Amino acid sequence: MTTVPTFLAGVKVVDLSQYIPGPFASLMLADMGAEVVKVEPPTGDGMRALGPRDGDGRPIFYDTLNASKSILCLDLKTEAGRAALLDELATADILIEGFRPGVMHRLGLDYEVLRHHRPGLIYCSISGYGPTGELAHAAAHDGNYLAGSGTMHRNGAGQPIFFDPPIADMSGALFAVIAILGALNGRRETGLGVHIELGLADVLMPLQLLQIADWATNGTVPG
Repeated sequence: MTTVPTFLAGVKVVDLSQYIPGPFASLMLADMGAEVVKVEPPTGDGMRALGPRDGDGRPIFYDTLNASKSILCLDLKTEAGRAALLDELATADILIEGFRPGVMHRLGLDYEVLRHHRPGLIYCSISGYGPTGELAHAAAHDGNYLAGSGTMHRNGAGQPIFFDPPIADMSGALFAVIAILGALNGRRETGLGVHIELGLADVLMPLQLLQIADWATNGTVPG
């Protein structure tokens, strides 16, 4: 009988992302049996410097998000770093990246380039506000997404409050995994990969499906 830890046996993921959304997504894929190679810059994932430490001084949050992954440090601004990444991608099924829009293009590693090296590659880009629009290159955090989507307006007594866990970050990872699994299934028919573009600010809207339906029908502003 097939069990969850073997669902993605034989699937290889290369994860270029840092902090929470991308690493949480690749962690869930690893939990289903995928091989995950986490590619970090020479300075490491910024998550290494955040959160509590264990008795040996190790970063608990970083270690939790990246359990069971292989860590590879590469400088993608160098020819050697990019060549090493292409070697990893030659056998990869999925790429996850969390750079701001345009960064992968400047590195010569955008989807249009990589699909010629690996036509079946499923390429998942996670950014704050998606690849287009006036906010595409804006810096933001979970609280910005919650406020902008109206989610924060409904929480708190008398005035909006910031809360934890980071809803957009964690939900973004969940939506990324759902899309990736769908793309893997679609590839069985076509043999081709796809570019998934996910904005963390956008994932909060389907979470408010009922409130949006009430607003569209009755003009109700939930608060």
